[in-house]
Amino acid sequence: MRPGFYLLFMAGILAGCSSVPPQAANHLDLTAYRIEQAPAVKVKRPQGEPYDAEQQNYLVFENSDIRIPLVRSAGDGTDERYGFDPATLKLRWLKQDELLLVTWTTFYHGSGGYTYDGNVILHIRGNRARELFRDSFESIAKAGWAAQSFVSLDIAYDDGSRTFRFTRSDIEVNGDTKAPDPQHAYPFTEIFTNDDGQVNWRSEVKTVDAWDYKLEHDKLKFVCGWHSVDLGDESRPIADIVKCFNVTRERIDSLNPDLPGRDSTIGPVLLGDACGPYMVSSETD
Repeated sequence: MRPGFYLLFMAGILAGCSSVPPQAANHLDLTAYRIEQAPAVKVKRPQGEPYDAEQQNYLVFENSDIRIPLVRSAGDGTDERYGFDPATLKLRWLKQDELLLVTWTTFYHGSGGYTYDGNVILHIRGNRARELFRDSFESIAKAGWAAQSFVSLDIAYDDGSRTFRFTRSDIEVNGDTKAPDPQHAYPFTEIFTNDDGQVNWRSEVKTVDAWDYKLEHDKLKFVCGWHSVDLGDESRPIADIVKCFNVTRERIDSLNPDLPGRDSTIGPVLLGDACGPYMVSSETD
């Protein structure tokens, strides 16, 4: 028996025979949390009348010093950013016991419908946490069939390369009950006539941006980013992509090796691979 293996074997035997129970690992229990609210803070309307009380929500874990600010709750519901919905809170390990993703959504507000999504990445060490990333952005904005926006952010982590990938999908819907203005055309505009003969137009575009970040010394370091349009299952002429997104056919062909020689395509089409770092939303506060 090899000496090193023998020592490990005997250590296991001794641990099994010991009358002293082994010490439990100091792991964060994701089920042992609560939501705390800070004392109410009054803010003023421009005219001087006070709003109803706003309260800051915090995520607190038992038996730890971790206390993470989430989003505020507004008493009067006038600001969609401040309407934390506890039912939407999700906790997910990106790396077990080390990298924790916390996400939430605000209540659905407004006559059309508006929500905000929050995302926080925590670096856990024992009973403490260091915040690596935070963003909050408008995830749904609906003001009728002709003005809608849907944004989502997916966060993944590869421990082998210590790399995070942030993938943001944006769906923009625009339209009107009149013929489109050729000088201000939206991508992939479709014109249709309703039952009373009224000419309408509608445009729906899905773009996808992705960024890679390396985890180095408790900080995220930007590596690269790229931009694409997702056509889904509907085949579209590549000439339309060139026209709508200010990119040359040569550039599209160089970024998408399967497209040279083709007139149309479906699915994702890479438009650029020199995107800058992820820009945190100005709505974050």
